[in-house]
Amino acid sequence: MKKKMKEFFAKLPQSIMLIFGIMMIVFTSVAFINGFETVSVYRIFQLLGIAVIAGALMLVAFSDIFIKKMNQILRAVIFMIPLMITTLVFALAFSWFSTGNIKSWAIFITIFLVCFAGCFVIFLIINFIEKLIRGKKYTEKLKEYQNKKNTD
Repeated sequence: MKKKMKEFFAKLPQSIMLIFGIMMIVFTSVAFINGFETVSVYRIFQLLGIAVIAGALMLVAFSDIFIKKMNQILRAVIFMIPLMITTLVFALAFSWFSTGNIKSWAIFITIFLVCFAGCFVIFLIINFIEKLIRGKKYTEKLKEYQNKKNTD
């Protein structure tokens, strides 16, 4: 367990940075589209707080540190539901929108889901490419072994 926790904390900063970067790009883009030219430092720290939680959730859900074998869809659910709840709690606690402004909430949730879907697709593509590369390496090693065995 100590080894797993060490691995978790070693990978956590990278996960946080990845999520924080994506969040900043999306948040500043949406703010710019809506006519805001600045983002408060206070809001940036709120996004960082979400990124820390999301980074930990990402490692729990998508790495093999804690969950060895699980369907990618289930992993996505394990990641998305707590992240959505966390994000909604932050949005409510820090009054990102008026609670009665249905349009803003609908846009917020849509952006969240689109970003999540985009990240999930990228994750699946990377995972697929890694499997292809690993498969090629295993095939090459097998051919080397067979050639070595045939020459002996």
